[in-house]
Amino acid sequence: MGRARLAVGLAALLLLLAFPLVVTQPFPRHVFITIFLYATLAQAWNLLAGYCGQISLGHAVFFGTGAYTSSMLVKTFDLTPWAGMAAGALLAVALSQAIGYPVFRLHGHYFAIATIAVGEIVHIVAVN
Repeated sequence: MGRARLAVGLAALLLLLAFPLVVTQPFPRHVFITIFLYATLAQAWNLLAGYCGQISLGHAVFFGTGAYTSSMLVKTFDLTPWAGMAAGALLAVALSQAIGYPVFRLHGHYFAIATIAVGEIVHIVAVN
């Protein structure tokens, strides 16, 4: 069963790598980017709520931080999108560590309230 699973995984990886070379139309690319984006967010939710048993309502903070950082670096400093995505991911990880260290000490409803508060604080900072 292990070799079959590895073969299927490698075949899926090769199809994903070949997709941008085969599909050149913008709409199918947009659809697949959206699918994989939501799949990634679903896995983040599955990891935290499913395996850890915590209800987080602040995923948008880290997602938005990475996206905003990437976009601003590409627009302002004319970096390649790949470098912008790497910098956005690093900043999102740093922010998640800074926020996660005190917040993960809470459990249950208190954790949910803290993640809502973090989301609202970041929203107010971003708007103002």
